[in-house]
Amino acid sequence: MKTAIFPLRNDSNLYIKIVAKCIEDAGYDVCDLQDALKSIKSMLALKVVNLNWYENLDNEPYMMFVKRTMLIMLLKLLHIKIIFTCHNKMPHEVKNERLMKFFIRFLCKKSDAIVGLSSDTYQVLSEYVNDNELKNKLHIIPHVTYKGSYIDKKVDFRMQLNINKDTFVILFVGAIRPYKNIELIIEAAKYFKDKKIVFVIAGGGKKEYLDSIRRDCKELDNIKLVLRFIENEEMFSLIKSSNILLIPYNVKTSLNSGVAILAFSYKHTVICPNIGTLNDISDKSLFYGYDYQNDEEHLKMIIQKIQDVYNLFLYDRERFDSIGEKVNNYVMKKYAPDIIKQQYHVLYQSLLDKK
Repeated sequence: MKTAIFPLRNDSNLYIKIVAKCIEDAGYDVCDLQDALKSIKSMLALKVVNLNWYENLDNEPYMMFVKRTMLIMLLKLLHIKIIFTCHNKMPHEVKNERLMKFFIRFLCKKSDAIVGLSSDTYQVLSEYVNDNELKNKLHIIPHVTYKGSYIDKKVDFRMQLNINKDTFVILFVGAIRPYKNIELIIEAAKYFKDKKIVFVIAGGGKKEYLDSIRRDCKELDNIKLVLRFIENEEMFSLIKSSNILLIPYNVKTSLNSGVAILAFSYKHTVICPNIGTLNDISDKSLFYGYDYQNDEEHLKMIIQKIQDVYNLFLYDRERFDSIGEKVNNYVMKKYAPDIIKQQYHVLYQSLLDKK
C-alpha cells in the first residue's frame, strides 16, 4: 500500500525520517508527497497522506493557503485518506493568525484522522473541532525515540570549547529562533556567572538573529556558542558533553518537544516548561518541569530549577545520574520505534477499513 508523507525531504528533521521508517517497517510503501504529485499515476496510487506542519503558512500566507486548500480538496476528490499530525498549539511564527486558525479548522475537518504526539493535543484542538468528531479522529502516537539514530562521530566538544571536565554544562540545542527564548538563557547565565556552570547554545538560525545573540554574549565567559547547524553525526557527542538540557520554550505555541525526547533517548534529563511531552510522563521526578505566566516569572523558574539541579549534581551525583537512566528506561519502554510502528499500523488499517 502506497502512502506519502509531507515533508519527507526535510533533512534537518530526523523525526520525520524515523516515523517514515516505522511506517515502512509496518509494511507500507512510503514516499515524499512532493514526489507523488509529479505524476497522475503516482498520485492515484496513494491510499494515505500524512501531513506534518502543514498549517505553517510561513511565506506568502494567502498564496500558501490557496495552494494547500486546493491540494486537500484534490486528495478528498480522489478518496485518499488524510492524516493531519498536530505538532504545536499553533505555528511559532505567524503572519496572519486569523487565516492560520481558519486553516487549522479546515485541516481538522477534512482530515480522516488526526495524530497528536501528546494527550494535551485534545485540549488544543477542541478550539477547532467539536467533541464527538475529535474523539473519533484523534489518535495519540507519541514522539518516537532517537536511540540509535545518530552516528557518534566522537567529537570532544568540551575540549573544543575549553570546558573543564568537572564543570556543570547546561546545553541548549536546536534552531536558534526568537520563540526559543534564548535571551532567558543569557539572563540565567548572568545570574550564575560566579558558579562552575557553563551554558552551551548550539544551533543555526538567521544571520541577523545570530549576530544579536553574539553581541549579547560578548562579555559572558560562561556561555559557549556553537551557532551553526549541528550535523547528525555530532549530536550524540554534543549531548554527551553536557549534563542537562535547557529548553525554555514559549508555552503559548509549544505543545511538544523533540529535543526533550532526544535528551531522554541519550540518558539526559531536561529543564523545560510543562508542555504536552512532559505532561504525559507520570513520574515528575524524571525531569525539571515548571509553569510560568510571563517572562519575568519564566526567568525566575529557570534560575530556581538550575539551582535545584546544580545542588543535586554537587551533593548527590549518583542520584543525579540515575535520573537520566530512569527517564531513558521510561521512553524506551513507551516510545521505542517498534511500539510507534505498531501504533501507526493500527491507525492505517483503521483508515483503510473505512469506505
